[in-house]
Amino acid sequence: MATAHHFYSKKLPPLFYITVIFLLVIAGFSLKAAWGGYQKYSESKGNLDRVSGQWQTLSAREKELQVKLQALQTQKGVEAEILDRFNVAKSGEGVAIIVGGSQNQDASATALEKKSFLGRVLDFLWFWK
Repeated sequence: MATAHHFYSKKLPPLFYITVIFLLVIAGFSLKAAWGGYQKYSESKGNLDRVSGQWQTLSAREKELQVKLQALQTQKGVEAEILDRFNVAKSGEGVAIIVGGSQNQDASATALEKKSFLGRVLDFLWFWK
């Protein structure tokens, strides 16, 4: 009858060690393949997010361009685009180009308040020369 001590003290055959090493190598290759698949999945998901954002931007731009194109197919739309793009006016109209923000408006308002009536009249006459 074999005792427990005798059972555990047996030397394992070399085929057992070769099998364990072979299984560890296979597990290593499997883990490497799984990690590569995960990296490709992660990269693909990032690309999908980026491309879907670009697609949404481009589809909004397409709708905007379609609206502009429909407007350009009418005479009023063409006139409006020419007036807007080239800063021109129809005959009998004037163009006022406002430069600056509220700071410039406040400064010009105080400058007008400081000028006398005669100074404003002279400025007006010099404007028409």
